[in-house]
Amino acid sequence: MSKTLVTVATRKGAFLFESDDRKKWTMSGPHCEGWPVYHAIYDAASDSIYAAAASEWHGSAIFRSRDRGATWEHSSEGLTYGDDGPKVTTVWNVTAGKDAIYAGVEPAGLFRSDDGGATWSHVSGLRDHPSRQDPGWSPGAGGLICHTIVPHPTDAERMWVAISAVGTFETTDGGATWEARNNGVKADFIPGPIPETGQCVHKLVMAAGEPEMLYQQNHCGVYRSSNGGKSWDEIDTGLPSEFGFVFGAHPREIEDRSRRPRPAGAPSPPPRGS
Repeated sequence: MSKTLVTVATRKGAFLFESDDRKKWTMSGPHCEGWPVYHAIYDAASDSIYAAAASEWHGSAIFRSRDRGATWEHSSEGLTYGDDGPKVTTVWNVTAGKDAIYAGVEPAGLFRSDDGGATWSHVSGLRDHPSRQDPGWSPGAGGLICHTIVPHPTDAERMWVAISAVGTFETTDGGATWEARNNGVKADFIPGPIPETGQCVHKLVMAAGEPEMLYQQNHCGVYRSSNGGKSWDEIDTGLPSEFGFVFGAHPREIEDRSRRPRPAGAPSPPPRGS
């Protein structure tokens, strides 16, 4: 059985848990020199661990370990909106895409690294979206944060991000332009018709093996989209609450049941993801 690695982000740094059998575990940490860590991942493609960190004393940075936590490098080079822009206060998410590493920050924005986290560049197209100017982006209770990044598994030009309290956006041209993807998602705290942006999405995930199947946990419900976020259906019936933060999709490869032959007279299978 292959070794299992669990990465844990805490205010005291990153912790790593490893096991050969998922019964007995070894722990190491805190890593990242005791910086508060907001998100940590293992990237199998580069065999590296990345950690998104922010310190009141030292600012924001991304840590990388190439040897399972034995040593770490960190860099904040390029994690800036420039002298005329707001200060990047926190890195909330670090995610490995098909061709680069991405970081979501506060105040909400997206950064990209093409050299394994050594340097970063601002993906300015997201903050250039017209909704940031009119009606403007408003923070949720936790701040104005780009907290979730969902790259397409095979198309490097496509990606989704989630921002509190603004909503979900998708790019199909590598981040040059973005479209809001909030159709059907409620925003009960905003009077009047449902707006294009202003939804408070808490978490966005993709179904394994089905890139167009997205799920989100929102301030105002739980939703599923079968068309890459162009429209959403509420699926929180039976849940104890429509409000929550933690959300995940099973990592198995989902079989496309719509292509399976069925015996004559057999009922159709339920919708995928149900």
